[in-house]
Amino acid sequence: LGLLSLFLQQDGQGRPAPGRFGVCSLLSRLLVAGSQGVTDRGAREALLSLPSLQVFDYPNTGAVLSCLCREDRVVQLQLTCLHCSPEEELDLAACVSACPRLAHLHLATQLGLEDSLLALLDLEELVELKMCDESGQYCLPVSRHLRPVFQRHGATLVYLALAEVREVEVGLLAALCPALRHLALLWN
Repeated sequence: LGLLSLFLQQDGQGRPAPGRFGVCSLLSRLLVAGSQGVTDRGAREALLSLPSLQVFDYPNTGAVLSCLCREDRVVQLQLTCLHCSPEEELDLAACVSACPRLAHLHLATQLGLEDSLLALLDLEELVELKMCDESGQYCLPVSRHLRPVFQRHGATLVYLALAEVREVEVGLLAALCPALRHLALLWN
């Protein structure tokens, strides 16, 4: 919770402390991946309190944002990057609606994800897509469920990493993603 003192007027214990705390409310990049003690509550406060936040690499941002959307707490955010973990429920359509500037997505496959992937068609552009079956629960058939996404965003997709998924047609990627500069196919 000490992280919250950057953008909220409180000390590391959560007590009100106006003055020297809470002065970093214009952060546009907040990189916390691998940090100990960052919680969903802290991520929630960051999303609500940092209107200029574009990059936030908290691994469970998608679930936190989905929860905020369900509570009608978010109108629109400036996030360009979204990280999702397999443990929590993700409402991808709500995340895309709340963050129309998303261009970099790090998704963990999970049951039900295939139904929401069409929400990616609403993005202006998609530059980076990383998708992995981290939990070993759902091996997404890529050609079947991502073809419309590649058709829509292939001209802007530069980075594609697919791990532990199936039905990866390299010829399809070559035809639909001419801007692709980095392709990682791991354990497929």
